[in-house]
Amino acid sequence: MDSRNKVVRYYAAIQMSKSKDRRLAERTIPILMTIAQEETNAELRDRAKIALLRLSPESLSKLEGRPVTRRSGTLHFEVVDDGLRKVLFSIAIPKALADLALSAVPEEEMQAVRLKGYDIPKILRELETSGRSILEIRSEGKTIKIWID
Repeated sequence: MDSRNKVVRYYAAIQMSKSKDRRLAERTIPILMTIAQEETNAELRDRAKIALLRLSPESLSKLEGRPVTRRSGTLHFEVVDDGLRKVLFSIAIPKALADLALSAVPEEEMQAVRLKGYDIPKILRELETSGRSILEIRSEGKTIKIWID
């Protein structure tokens, strides 16, 4: 269940949720909640919801009030020189491609970025749920803007 590969993690959670060992099965609840809330595949979402209903009906009811994250759309990334007020770099890629690229980053590299104070998966989740807000990071005379539309 700790795999960075989403397919492996989701499969393990759904399979382990059927375990007769209640403590083992309950360890799957956070992953099942993620699947039920964020997954675009309706069948996979339904399987996760059924597993949650079996393990923790209250967890399933908590999902009803949460905002739905967007898995589609475009991720925009722009670097602006504050002094020149000029865009130095700009890219717009499909959100699904950004998710795929992010899943390919080795865990050691993600940890190094977290140590610098940036949790990229968390940033993207917050952008997905916040609508059209733009994240701005100012550093060394430059501004980095990230948003999803």
